[in-house]
Amino acid sequence: MRSNRSRAYISIKPNQAFALGDEIEALAKILNGSKKTTILAGAGCAGAHQELIDLAGKLKSPIVHALRGKEFVEYDNPFDVA
Repeated sequence: MRSNRSRAYISIKPNQAFALGDEIEALAKILNGSKKTTILAGAGCAGAHQELIDLAGKLKSPIVHALRGKEFVEYDNPFDVA
C-alpha cells in the first residue's frame, strides 16, 4: 500500500539569519494547508525558544531537535519528542 502523504519544505540559504517576505508567505501557505506538522529545530533557533514554543503550540506540532539544537530547544518544552 502506498502512502499518499505530501511533504513540503522551505529551505533558507546558509548564513541567512532571517526569512524574506516571499519565503514567509510560502511557508505560511504550506503550514495553513497542512494537517500534520513536525518542527525540526537546530542551532539556528538559539535565542528564539519562546517563539518556537509558541509556534509549536499554534500548530499543535511536536518538536524534534538536532544535537546542536538540544540546548536551545529541550528545556521547558512540552512539545519536545527527541
